[in-house]
Amino acid sequence: MGGELVITYKYSTDAPRQTETVYYYMLQQPLSSGVTKTTFSQSVSIANGARDVRNLWYKVRTPHYAALTLNIFGTVGAGVEASNGYALSGTGARSGETVAIYDMSDNRSAFADATTTVAGAIQWSSATGAASVGVELAVTFIWDGSKAGPQTKSTAFLASADQATSDVANEYHNTSGMIFTPESETRFYRSGFMRTTFGHSQATAIVLAAITMTMNGTSTLVVTEEGDTEAFTATYLQPLSADGF
Repeated sequence: MGGELVITYKYSTDAPRQTETVYYYMLQQPLSSGVTKTTFSQSVSIANGARDVRNLWYKVRTPHYAALTLNIFGTVGAGVEASNGYALSGTGARSGETVAIYDMSDNRSAFADATTTVAGAIQWSSATGAASVGVELAVTFIWDGSKAGPQTKSTAFLASADQATSDVANEYHNTSGMIFTPESETRFYRSGFMRTTFGHSQATAIVLAAITMTMNGTSTLVVTEEGDTEAFTATYLQPLSADGF
């Protein structure tokens, strides 16, 4: 069992110690890599003064369809690679996607520089039952709010709530959302991604398909569905390119 605790609170902006959480895109596979170990990495920048990283974790999603083990690896900075294996049940596997939380907080001291590389990998125990994997990184840190200078932050925006689905192949669903960043200072794009959740169902059995997602005409992701013919739900992570921001 794994989980995330979300807290919303009010504070004074001149408080000497403040807490912030930032999110980074790490991986979205277009299809399963089977038993091959698939690596990924990201240069994670935290510009806030006197930063003190407290928590780092991967949120890993996959719509697997049989009993098997998903091995998740993680490395912070110059630290040693660690890993954990998650035994995923095959009973009712397709009722919804699996979400695993991989904690790297014990290695937070390896986040030594303002820009530190965080790396990882995923590997299935078997190709049978394996599906595409998506990974996002969360980093929670304390910093000195009294220090002048740049700050790094993440914000979330509503993208769409499209429920007008049909059984027509190659049908487009176009939605739009507004991004607003009113800060007048110079902004540097670090990471961005869209979480899109799909539900694929049919009265008897689904026909596996390819899902094409395009954002701002600058970023396209094609994910090939895998598995048996049971209905299922999955969330895919589509990276937003700097050109689209």
